[in-house]
Amino acid sequence: MAGGLDRREWMNRVLSAAVSLGAAGPLWAAGQGAAAEWKPEFFTAAQAGTLAALGEAIVPGSTAARCPRVIDRMLAIESGDVRRPLVDALAAFDREARRLHGTGLAALDGAARDAMVAGAAGGGALHGPFTTVKEWTAGVYWTSREGLKELGWTGRLAWEMFPGCEVRGAG
Repeated sequence: MAGGLDRREWMNRVLSAAVSLGAAGPLWAAGQGAAAEWKPEFFTAAQAGTLAALGEAIVPGSTAARCPRVIDRMLAIESGDVRRPLVDALAAFDREARRLHGTGLAALDGAARDAMVAGAAGGGALHGPFTTVKEWTAGVYWTSREGLKELGWTGRLAWEMFPGCEVRGAG
């Protein structure tokens, strides 16, 4: 993973952040309410807008799943070593958007934004920043209620028996 974290370490940090914030419920509850009501704790408004625009282009539905808000809350309690790669990635996309289009990435129309993201996904100077944003956004999205439902989660936490894994002689 970008920034020198492997998946296991990243998940440990995600879970630690959730626990330190009082478990995942309050973490996701922070995303409730209208977008205009959200004031980032760590990101600037411009960084939050860039993260939301990139996240939505990379993982459609990530904004509705409140991924930028969760990432913001996580980074609010993280060290600079964890924060820096994502902040640098957002800045790289904004610099390139300004160079190409004269405005930050969040202000681009969908076609221009998608072209930048597609180019970054394919390689080039923005591939590293793309990977950083993708890993943060996807990691948070696939652990959100919306992401889990997309993966087939039903909300059920326990089963009397799991089909296909019956243990003979048990019970």
